[in-house]
Amino acid sequence: MSNTNASGTFDKQFLLKELGKLNYERLFELVAVLRRREKAGSYQVARSTAEFYRNVISSGHWETPESAISSIHKLGNILTKAQPIELCLGNITRRVLFFIREAIDQHKQKKQLFTSFQGYLSPEDPSNDQDIQFKDLKPFVMEEINALLEELNGLYQNIANHALDHIHSNEIIMTYGRSNTVVSFFKAAARKRNFSVVVAESGFYILF
Repeated sequence: MSNTNASGTFDKQFLLKELGKLNYERLFELVAVLRRREKAGSYQVARSTAEFYRNVISSGHWETPESAISSIHKLGNILTKAQPIELCLGNITRRVLFFIREAIDQHKQKKQLFTSFQGYLSPEDPSNDQDIQFKDLKPFVMEEINALLEELNGLYQNIANHALDHIHSNEIIMTYGRSNTVVSFFKAAARKRNFSVVVAESGFYILF
């Protein structure tokens, strides 16, 4: 049965069943924030998105990793449509999907090592992947999302640390729009370099 209505938006009852009431409310709170541009800059959007996925996965009731992947895909589409020009929405979604797939691969490897060591499988027995439960993967996925959030916490400083490697004295640098990350990068370089910056504002695109 289709989970979309005629307008192409996701069905409320489907999402409520898929996410539960609390995560459904969290989803559309984030969607409203994205549409109103209340989060300034990619850092804030990326962090809010990662925290949302952490909440969803922490309380998720999926039986299989395949159903979890399907749900994350759908959520990613909803979030991306709320603010199409913010590329980090898709990037964070893909990172979370990668974490789930990586957890699947690790689970398979551990299972194969264990069964081979114990001699429970004969050479003719195929490996059965259908018995992998998402609850067995959840700790690894949660750990990876927490690590991603820690990585985001140090984002500005990590990038700013490389400023002197890329900016030299008396250069004229053009940048596009406003970005807190770029501002931090320039400020770090300006401590030891004299340079000029030209900003291509593209105001209509940023505002609308």
